[in-house]
Amino acid sequence: VKSLPKGYSMETIVYPGAGINTVMREWGNALIDRYGKDRKRAREDFTTNYLAYSTDNGAFYYYLTEKNKTYQETMIDIKEHAEKEGIPYRHWLMDSWWYFKGIGNGVKNWTAMPSIFPDG
Repeated sequence: VKSLPKGYSMETIVYPGAGINTVMREWGNALIDRYGKDRKRAREDFTTNYLAYSTDNGAFYYYLTEKNKTYQETMIDIKEHAEKEGIPYRHWLMDSWWYFKGIGNGVKNWTAMPSIFPDG
């Protein structure tokens, strides 16, 4: 860094402690206190309070299906497996593999491509 704008500032928090869970919780509390926030939104957020199944980047079925199966069949199999095993998914996140793409490979619309979900 050769120069900084006038008035630029930066803060760093180093939070030592014992046990990763305790340190992360206490570090989070320190940040919340520092910036005058609370955990109300986090406590009320459905997506952070309940187990989800995700096909986001990094997930096993991100742009991937079960061998010799379609995306539709794979998603149905995942749901059936979760029900059989008693896995209590409360919501499902499907990343960008199922809808029509537009300019720059972004969302064109949220309609399922018939090649992915032929039954809609």
